[in-house]
This record gives sequence, structure tokens and C-alpha cells, in this order.
Amino acid sequence: MIPCEPEIERPRRPLEVALVVLLLAGCGPVSDDPREGGLAGYLQHGDRGYQRRLDSRQSELDTLDAEGARLKRTSGSLQEDRSSMQAQLNHNRSALRSMNGELATLERQVASSRGNNQRLLGEIRGKKSELSAMQNGSGSVDAQTAERRKLQSEIADLKERARLLLEVQ
Repeated sequence: MIPCEPEIERPRRPLEVALVVLLLAGCGPVSDDPREGGLAGYLQHGDRGYQRRLDSRQSELDTLDAEGARLKRTSGSLQEDRSSMQAQLNHNRSALRSMNGELATLERQVASSRGNNQRLLGEIRGKKSELSAMQNGSGSVDAQTAERRKLQSEIADLKERARLLLEVQ
């Protein structure tokens, strides 16, 4: 009989290689983000990683809340400005309608008077066309208000001149 040779144990290389690969994969950096690191991330970073992420998210939320509050205050201020401008615009429109009526009355009085008042009638009609253009025009409320005040002053002057002229006749 042939003496038995002792069996030589063959290394199990594939199993050892797989085990080493798995161990090395667990040793690398693992994210503390639970969506990425999962259990391995929690085991490596512990509660600190989650707390750091939670603090970061809370900080972002606080920043967004502060920005939202600032935008809400700005919106309120803009609404107040809009309401104020709308009130001024409504006042301007009302004043323009009133001035239009005054000019029409003045024009009738001057036209029905005796004498040659063509120059004054021309000025009145010119102011009426300015007034009409202003009623149909656009522009800022402040510019319209300034123009309305100027026109009011000019109409008051025309009324005074017409009154004086009509007294003389």
C-alpha cells in the first residue's frame, strides 16, 4: 500500500477575498445622511451625525422663516402704498371731473357775454383739452397730482379773469 500522503488543504480564496472586500467596504467613509449612510452611517457617526444634520435642517428652516416674514412685511408695506396711491388717484380723478364742470360753466358764461372774448374762450378751450388729455393720460400718481394742482391754479386764474371781464361788460 502506498503511504497516504497527508491531504494538503487548499486555501479558500474566493471566500477570503469576499470577506476582505466586505470588511474594507465597511471601513470607508459613510455619510451621516440617513438616506445615504443608513445603518452603517448611524453606527459610524452615532447620534452626533444625525443631530448635526437635524441642526443644519433647522438652521435652513429658520432662515427661510425669517425670509418669509421679511417678504410678508414688504408685501404689507406695498399694499399700503398701493392703497394710498389708489386713494390719491381717485381724488385726482374727482378733482379733474370737477374742474371740467367749472371750465364748461365758465366757457358758457364767457361765450354768452357781450363783447369780444375770443382770446379768453381760446384759453378756456385750451385748458379743457389739457384737462381731457390728463384724464386719458397715464403716468405716476405724483406726476398727475402735480399736473392737476398746476391746472387747478391756472383754471382759478382764468375764472378770476373771466369774472373781472364779465363785471366790466
